[in-house]
Amino acid sequence: MMHSHTRHRLLGCSGLILGITAALAAIGTRSAEQTLLAQKAEQFSQLDKPDQHLLRLSFRDYLAQPAQRQQQLQEIHALSGSSPPAKAALARFGNWWKDLSRADWDAWAALDENERLKFVKDRWNSTQIRASAEIEIRFPATYERFFPRLHMTHKELEAIVFQLVPENERPVPIQQGLNELPNDRLRSLSLILWMFRQLAEQGEQPQRNEVVAQKMKLMKQLLIDCVHDDDWKQKFRTALRTVEGRGIEVYWLTPVVYAVLGQSATQLGRDLLHDFPVSDDAVLAEFDSLPAAQQQELMQLPPAQAQARLQFLAQIQAAEGPQQLLLQQFAEYSRNSEQLMRTATFGFGSTRRSSENR
Repeated sequence: MMHSHTRHRLLGCSGLILGITAALAAIGTRSAEQTLLAQKAEQFSQLDKPDQHLLRLSFRDYLAQPAQRQQQLQEIHALSGSSPPAKAALARFGNWWKDLSRADWDAWAALDENERLKFVKDRWNSTQIRASAEIEIRFPATYERFFPRLHMTHKELEAIVFQLVPENERPVPIQQGLNELPNDRLRSLSLILWMFRQLAEQGEQPQRNEVVAQKMKLMKQLLIDCVHDDDWKQKFRTALRTVEGRGIEVYWLTPVVYAVLGQSATQLGRDLLHDFPVSDDAVLAEFDSLPAAQQQELMQLPPAQAQARLQFLAQIQAAEGPQQLLLQQFAEYSRNSEQLMRTATFGFGSTRRSSENR
């Protein structure tokens, strides 16, 4: 399978195949087309050898397509270049496609053209319905032997968060900010990020704070009362019996609570980012606006990671009003989340995933 940095580099010159095709079709007729061909050839020469090989294979596959399919590919390329939302949608579809199981790939290979179209529609629709309805939570490696992954709906998460921090416990500026957000999903994200900021202020052992300890126990009950994943709840209750009522209980609960709230925040924040797609020009403009020291730091990162960080910054700039502030808070949480999760374990499990879940 293609490495992620290779995919991003090829995506960055996605017009190369079609550009060469267009230039070849018109070569010798006008100097403009000859100039275009020279530009595309220069782009090609700057790629690494493995990338050039992959591009040649893609070009060969493109030429093997019927004329109608070539026209469709050209139209898709033109649309992605002129419409940032369309480009973002194509990227999401591409990521979904790469994540299909081996069984799905084997099933796909055995189908004809019409059956393949139905296959994609069925898988895509079922995946999107599931993604919109559920948040999947994975727990530290040590906890995986106690209970499986948790699946909960956004409504269940909202019920948990709003009871965990009721309105009478919210500072006035926090409540005012919540009132400006358009829906409960974003309000729950805002409250989770605020809770993590409060936890960070407690230092390395927030469980020693009596208020935090009480919230951990409340969260335990809310997970039992609000979540409808019966298999997970049954195993969670069974595991709880070994620590409930003992001095170790709050410390045992902390990684569970951090996993639920932290991974929920990550998914909600990424969903919010999808509402603000940005063009390649906006990403480049964001790089130009950074101080020289930050530009140098970005240039030391792998290309895919640097591009993702720049896109993140550009999306924050593209947002407006309360959503922009929320994305800024999400960016701060993302920078500090690894350290936050380390303070949650205290020997009761590692944030490292088991090898089968990596």
